[in-house]
Amino acid sequence: MGWFSSAFLTSYAKVARGVNDAVFKACRLRVRPPVMTTLTTLMGLLLMLYATGSGSEIQQPLVAVIFGGLITSLALTLIILPVLYVLFNDEKIGRSTLMV
Repeated sequence: MGWFSSAFLTSYAKVARGVNDAVFKACRLRVRPPVMTTLTTLMGLLLMLYATGSGSEIQQPLVAVIFGGLITSLALTLIILPVLYVLFNDEKIGRSTLMV
């Protein structure tokens, strides 16, 4: 999922007051597309997960894995990636803004 790339955050970090401000602004702008995409996909897969027709016994395990992967990917994109960005880039961006 490329919704929350570090290039996007870096461009905001140059304009913002600091890394935290850049992450908050980027998160506010970029939260809707991944959530909407994931929710619409999950709603479509939900029907396949509870299907009882022929062939559904083969599709249900696959759908369960995709379901879990989408939820995990959304959590990584919206929670873990911004936290890691703040942890690893706090000093770099902070020094460059102080020097300017």
